[in-house]
Amino acid sequence: NPDNADRGPNRLFKLSPKNYPELNEDLIVTGCHSILVDKLEPEQKAMHLQLMKNLYMTTGKFRLMAFIDEKAEPYLSPGDHEIWHFALENEEVVCNYGVYANGGLLVETASIKNMRERSGLVLIE
Repeated sequence: NPDNADRGPNRLFKLSPKNYPELNEDLIVTGCHSILVDKLEPEQKAMHLQLMKNLYMTTGKFRLMAFIDEKAEPYLSPGDHEIWHFALENEEVVCNYGVYANGGLLVETASIKNMRERSGLVLIE
């Protein structure tokens, strides 16, 4: 995690109960991890389209990447941090799901395919 407060995909973000009342405690996520929302604001939609060329949905909700969500605050703890991602077991390896985190904020899981082929993470199966 960088030693600055710049917003970008390659850093960690803090989601706090102050900004997300659904949370019981702070949730630290990667910049590209998505919160699932009913609607994207025009600026959010434009940024997603510029970066991803498409808008993506999970369980009928738009994916709003943390670094684009103005309510997500850059996590100001520089250095290496252990992070955990998970995918729900499914025969359809490209599917991801919505899950409730830290009390009730709806976020996305990773797909099995992304975990295996694109993440560069050490996998525990």
